Amino acid sequence: MFNINIVIIIMMFIIIQQSTSILQKNNVQKRQVQSIQCGSKYLKETIGISLTNNHLYQFLFIDNMIQIIRYDYQRLSENIDKNDYKLNLIDGQMLANGLEDLIPSDIVEQLMTVIHRTDNDDIKSKNNSNESTILSISMSINTNGKIRIYCIKSLNRMKYYIGDYNQEINSGIMETFISKNDQQQIRGIISNQNEGILSLYYSKTSFCLNMVKLKENYPEWSKILVIVNSSLNFIYEINEYLNEQQLQTLTKSFDEIFGQHTFTYGFVSDNDQMFLFANPSEKLISFSMNIFKNNSQKYPFNIQSYHDFFYCNKSLDFIDNEFNVSATIMGMIAASIIVFILLIGLFVYCLRKISAEKIQKKLPLTSPKQQINLDGKFSSESLMSPATTITSTTMTEKLVSASSMISKTPANKVIETSLPVSSISKTPRTIKGIGKPTIRSSISKISITSKVSGKSLPVSSSISKTPKTTKMSKVRN
Repeated sequence: MFNINIVIIIMMFIIIQQSTSILQKNNVQKRQVQSIQCGSKYLKETIGISLTNNHLYQFLFIDNMIQIIRYDYQRLSENIDKNDYKLNLIDGQMLANGLEDLIPSDIVEQLMTVIHRTDNDDIKSKNNSNESTILSISMSINTNGKIRIYCIKSLNRMKYYIGDYNQEINSGIMETFISKNDQQQIRGIISNQNEGILSLYYSKTSFCLNMVKLKENYPEWSKILVIVNSSLNFIYEINEYLNEQQLQTLTKSFDEIFGQHTFTYGFVSDNDQMFLFANPSEKLISFSMNIFKNNSQKYPFNIQSYHDFFYCNKSLDFIDNEFNVSATIMGMIAASIIVFILLIGLFVYCLRKISAEKIQKKLPLTSPKQQINLDGKFSSESLMSPATTITSTTMTEKLVSASSMISKTPANKVIETSLPVSSISKTPRTIKGIGKPTIRSSISKISITSKVSGKSLPVSSSISKTPKTTKMSKVRN
């Protein structure tokens, strides 16, 4: 039994150790990848969205740190209507180490110096202005797997801190520089899938939106976009000289759209639509990328709110698949536990059975209390206990002795016999034998005589349970 307890303790220790290791592994995995059920909750903290390398990246600025939610775009695109493009931000994964999960840690440190950098004159000008800080970041991964990350920051919209990391040129250095303007200017950056980074800038008092395609250390191309008529919602590219009247008309139309919002980041979708986002007003504008190919054609644009574009909704099929996977995993775990418990029970049962067989082999074949006759049957006498046998013999001997003492004799020749325990009364008395069962005897007033030595004497007799026959006392002369 001691060995069985040791085995059970060892097995329980193994179970606890395995359970602890599994829980630790799950905790590590949870720390590495945190599941985000709905990314729309983080829109106010969002400073960039990039669609590249079949993933959608949502960059957040929380507690002075950059965090990243990554989505499987192939899964999201299953529910996307190309004619009514919207983003279903479900089942994202929060990268535990942020940018360090994408680029080297020393590059992250250089990038964060751009994000956290502030000068005294910036703070003074910021206090004199009610404009919000501009902070945006964008990323593109080319067909060779090389990453390019571009970030900008401005407190007063006149001086911008810029960081540009391009693995295609130099994977060990992030270039940082400062851009200054004579007047306030809004800047933003756009992820163009795996084709690099686009930059935008405009003034709210201007008449146009400037778009630049970044390539290595210089612009690949630059475009000027204007709004034809705000009521008609058309945008197009211009390359011609404008007179004063045209400038006034275009400035008015542009102010009604871009003058009301601050678009600081965006991305290009897989259906060749550009989306620009303005966090303070929670508005976005979208138009076709074909505008950069056909400079004489006008394209419609659409302005909508965040709530009409971002949403979180799981399809029934997707929920069923998740439920089925979870049910399968739970079923496998339950089955494993049941099988393990049965194995433990079987193991303990076998140990106990072996132990019982060993004990039985050590016992004699017959018990000393049982005697078997020649005919194979048990003797009824052998089944009686020793106490019962002794009691029966003693009672028989007492009866014989008592009966031998009863005879008709004269009253004057009677001797008194003394028994070990005697009593004559009208009521029964209990006569106890030492260590033996109790025998009750009741004797009425009877004159008993016995001939002993020629004298007749009254005899008082009683029956008591004694291990030996009753002895008479010496005759009194």
